[in-house]
Amino acid sequence: MTNYKPLFFLSNSHLNTIIPNRFRKFDNHRYHRERIPTSDGDFLHLDFTEPFRKIGEKVALILHGLEGSSASGYAVGISKLLHDQGYTSVVLNMRSCGGIPNNKLQSYHSGKTDDLHTAIEYLTAQGAENIKVVGYSLGGNIALKYAGDAGSNLPEQITQIAAISVPCDLAGSSKKLGERANRIYLTRFLKQLKEKAINKINHYEPAFLDESKIKNAKDFETFDHNFTAPVHGFKSAQDYYKRCSSKPVLKYITVPTLIINALDDSFLSPECYPYEECENNPQLQLLTPKKGGHVGFTDQWPLYKPQWHERIISHFFETGTRLGVEETS
Repeated sequence: MTNYKPLFFLSNSHLNTIIPNRFRKFDNHRYHRERIPTSDGDFLHLDFTEPFRKIGEKVALILHGLEGSSASGYAVGISKLLHDQGYTSVVLNMRSCGGIPNNKLQSYHSGKTDDLHTAIEYLTAQGAENIKVVGYSLGGNIALKYAGDAGSNLPEQITQIAAISVPCDLAGSSKKLGERANRIYLTRFLKQLKEKAINKINHYEPAFLDESKIKNAKDFETFDHNFTAPVHGFKSAQDYYKRCSSKPVLKYITVPTLIINALDDSFLSPECYPYEECENNPQLQLLTPKKGGHVGFTDQWPLYKPQWHERIISHFFETGTRLGVEETS
């Protein structure tokens, strides 16, 4: 089951990344949205897969990636599959994502775990007793960072975590995305991030930000150094990367956790494959298939069918089975 084989025309990592991201569609998929307040006067949107199921024993809390939302194909795919299997499936839209700007200059970043905690507290107050967390890319780093920082103090309602295509070393991933082969992704991400940043600057007029440096940023480190870091209280981009990477805290995770990072993922540097950390913590499992791209892992057509990683996540959540790492090498 853990031996992933891509569709023959998606064996190229970039195609396996782009095709499902752009063309994976789900007819008649609907969410029920709930807005919950944050302690700093902002809000979060939780999108529950319809038909709305009362929050019960099994809850799947899904975290999207950079500039994603509950509408992202990977979020819909796993939400739909787990909902069909009896879970209350809910996607946490990060601040400024999900179609509506948030109320603060600050929004979200790769280590913003307090909003995840707010969502967990809300679900727990509504009766959730068994929460499975699924995080994709940036959302995967947030999930792992949250669990690692909490250690033995992790809320008892969190019983398992799955993290997919995780840039657990942010500095390495930032550098990797700056390579020529990733220019198409970098350009798209920076365009979206800059637009949001400039809108916030025009609205809040913060004197400590230099709009021209943000507009002229050609890579993530420059953008993060001039916007993400100062807005969210970090000294620099490198300070942000160091303090928010999940890799250093993986050893403290105390619940069964599955990490899936494809070896051909062009977003991930060698430092983003935490072999040693997973070997030394019996709660961690690391699957590193040769193929898969970044949040790709397609092996069925049409694309609305459950894909390999989604079936793996479901199996992991339902059985608790420890999956064989050797089968993916």
